[in-house]
Amino acid sequence: MNVVVCDGFTGNIILKFGEGVLTLLKYKFKEFAGKGLLNKLKIGLVKSSMKEILKDFDYEPHGGAPLLGVNGISIIGHGRSSELAIKNMVLKANEMYQKNLIKKFEDDIKEFSNL
Repeated sequence: MNVVVCDGFTGNIILKFGEGVLTLLKYKFKEFAGKGLLNKLKIGLVKSSMKEILKDFDYEPHGGAPLLGVNGISIIGHGRSSELAIKNMVLKANEMYQKNLIKKFEDDIKEFSNL
């Protein structure tokens, strides 16, 4: 897993850019397929592979991301989150609670600051 740490403004710009690229790719594939039967066949041949590759970029299975720096559990979700994404945000918040992650974060920060 890769982690990027940045301020909220920069993070939001990077996130929106990434979402825009995926939206553009989907649009371009549809546009290409719409130009003729041969193109539709070409897209049909790679469609399942492309779905498999791009599923890693789908936010719905993750729901959202924890907002760090608040005294509690807060999951940030997409403004257009589906029912699936909202369900997964709730499950993620519950998982964080069950694993007592806030306390673990606090302990790690205290330990790091004592170095």
